[in-house]
Amino acid sequence: MGLQQSPNAKYTLLDPNKINYTITIKDSSGCVINDKQEVWVFDKSDVFVPTAFSPNADGANDVLLPFYINIAKLNYFRIYDRWGKLIFETNDLKESWNGLVNGKQAPLETYAWTIACVDADGKLLLRKGMVTMIRD
Repeated sequence: MGLQQSPNAKYTLLDPNKINYTITIKDSSGCVINDKQEVWVFDKSDVFVPTAFSPNADGANDVLLPFYINIAKLNYFRIYDRWGKLIFETNDLKESWNGLVNGKQAPLETYAWTIACVDADGKLLLRKGMVTMIRD
């Protein structure tokens, strides 16, 4: 039973860094399914960190994990509370913050983060920003 007898994909370029594909799939019984997929295209190394996350155990955005693009080594990913106290630190590209501080849920507020990493070409990248913790 073949589900993808005649897949077609067309794209629309709305933003230089994003390609939106419209996907049409016709199954063996003639049913047509339409879907859309956004693909991000990166032309250089960078780090992106969400502006909010919700560690409420609902399976969506429960941890804060930066998106590392063409990064070879993470020197540090640090999170600070509103008083500047370091509450989380890692040098593991796969490690995320789950919203806990010393095993307890951190307060719902905005936190500062800093990242120092090295890209695949050996260039040091420094990034900083803010993230808001929400529980809805």
